[in-house]
Amino acid sequence: MAASQIFGVRHFCQPLSPFWNATVPWPDFTLCFQDTFMLTIPPTLLILASLLYVPVLIRRPEFQPKSGAKVASSLHKFKMLFSILAIFPPMVDLIHTISDIQAIPTPGVHIITPALTWLGMNEIPEGLLRFITTIMVFAISVLTFVQTIWVDRSSPREQHDTDRPPNPESEASFISQISFWWMSRMMIKGFKNPLTDKDLWDLNDYDKSDVLGKKFSREWQKEMQKSKKIASDDGVTIVEGKEPSLALALARAYGGTFLFAGFLKLLQDMLVFVSPQLLRQLIAFTADKSIPLWTGFAYTFLLFGSALLQSFILQQYFHRNLVTGMRIRSGIIWAVYRKAMVLSNSARKKSTVGEIVNLMSVDAQRFMELMTFLHIIWSAPFQIAVSMYFLWDILGPSVLAGLAVLILMIPINAYVSMKARVFQVKQMKLTDERIKTMNEILNGVKVLKLYAWEKSFVAKVLSIRSNELKQLLYSSLLNAVGMFAWGNAPYLVALATFSTYVLSGNELNAEKAFVGLSLFNILRFPIGMLPAVISSIIQASVSLKRLSNFLKNEELDKSNVEHNIPPKYEGNSVVVEDGTFQWDKEDKKATLSKLNIKVKTGSLVAIVGHVGSGKSSLLSALLGEMEKMDGNVYIKGSVAYVPQQAWMKNASLEDNILFGNDQF
Repeated sequence: MAASQIFGVRHFCQPLSPFWNATVPWPDFTLCFQDTFMLTIPPTLLILASLLYVPVLIRRPEFQPKSGAKVASSLHKFKMLFSILAIFPPMVDLIHTISDIQAIPTPGVHIITPALTWLGMNEIPEGLLRFITTIMVFAISVLTFVQTIWVDRSSPREQHDTDRPPNPESEASFISQISFWWMSRMMIKGFKNPLTDKDLWDLNDYDKSDVLGKKFSREWQKEMQKSKKIASDDGVTIVEGKEPSLALALARAYGGTFLFAGFLKLLQDMLVFVSPQLLRQLIAFTADKSIPLWTGFAYTFLLFGSALLQSFILQQYFHRNLVTGMRIRSGIIWAVYRKAMVLSNSARKKSTVGEIVNLMSVDAQRFMELMTFLHIIWSAPFQIAVSMYFLWDILGPSVLAGLAVLILMIPINAYVSMKARVFQVKQMKLTDERIKTMNEILNGVKVLKLYAWEKSFVAKVLSIRSNELKQLLYSSLLNAVGMFAWGNAPYLVALATFSTYVLSGNELNAEKAFVGLSLFNILRFPIGMLPAVISSIIQASVSLKRLSNFLKNEELDKSNVEHNIPPKYEGNSVVVEDGTFQWDKEDKKATLSKLNIKVKTGSLVAIVGHVGSGKSSLLSALLGEMEKMDGNVYIKGSVAYVPQQAWMKNASLEDNILFGNDQF
């Protein structure tokens, strides 16, 4: 009776039943508790989930199909039918309750029960009629739940540009997404036969490189606008404003999914500490025979449910982190490749081919690897702090001995991190030099073979490679020392804590030992992963600086060439008017001076001259690849250019000839 007074529902449920009955040995929920507390949980969760999920559904393309009217699928019709049928049993229950109110005194809870049953659908009321209506609602609810396994495709599928099948993830239901059931078909196919490139699904539209690259480009341009370069009279370039931040641009472009993954990680971290507390209560249950038997079963099922929920949340966390890493890698590769196409001639002298290849292969990959465990940088201290709090509650001040071991490990990790960064910078420079040398060898292989310089160039490459391997060896040894120290840290912490506790005259019973070991096992992952994440952050910081410096390089001036022919030059396709060009702005002498050219539309022009006379420079000036110091360049329409250096795509002979154009 006291419990019902606390909840303020004593007279509300009378004479139906008390709100809670604590005298029975088994957890027999009263009708009042079912009709008030338990019945409000499903509608509350439904309302809260709707506030978050309805805006997402509205933005989906299914609400606004690109082609054709919306066509209701058979599954959609079945769902609507079951939803309508689910309304009638609660309505019958409500009418019956209203008639009871007029005949006999009825508890007030029966007035709201049918309305909440409409949303919650899990009440078992008294009386045959209410029992029948509840069974009907339960059966309809189960069938509706089973239907959610399949996706409701109520609009025609969009046409894809490729022959690949569409990615089923974007159309997967909620149950399919949390269980990764949409991957089952691919796994079964891979089990039966080796997967090939044609078996893979098409990328989602929001995961394609063009979309990801443009999203990053917009954010990077905002960062570039923060700083302004001003050229002084003495030729020195002054940068005003804030330095553009590549990390901030990446965070704004791809941070949404990553932040949601952080929220999932926080939920999983909190659920991790539920198991030790349940284990503590379960051990106490085995020691106290007076506790009802159902309590032990409840703790066991709660342990299983907690582990199951952790598994669902953790896998979704990793999935979103991997997707974020993939998007960052794709966006960086897109940006670096585009930047390499528009670099000015002065910037090309600073960035070698080897460096650009490294930026797209090595540096971009490091960001992808970092995203998987980046949340550990805050999750590990959180788990360590909470574990220490619960250990203090169990073992008392003896935990300080284990904390002292962790503090002693900090200087070791700091030294390893500092030296690893130094070796990382040296190793990346040597890698750039090696790739640059290999590129020069491949480009000049004819001259190299003609003069029999193979051995000397092989020795040069091996020398660079040897120095690179030394830096990798030093880095590996440092990482091994750090991993060994932090890998043994959980055992040292447990040993120091339990030894101090026992030597202090305390008794180490089963509850304290098992719960303490459970908490120490939780400490193993954050303590073991924290140095690895710090090492990855150090490597990524080096890559971040290299990428930022490259993306800040000067680009070709788009105003060098205008693609609108003035009326006075009508009938011409190419016009150069008093053009003065040079390869670098810092050059004192112009390469081409006071150049005037007019090429009529439809004419064939050949430029003839001896070596070094400026033929290639003239073509580069028309393409806008030279610095225009004076004059105007007009070109009508677009330009097709075939360079002197032959190159091939990594594709078939047909694709190299047609360039993916099937109309020929």
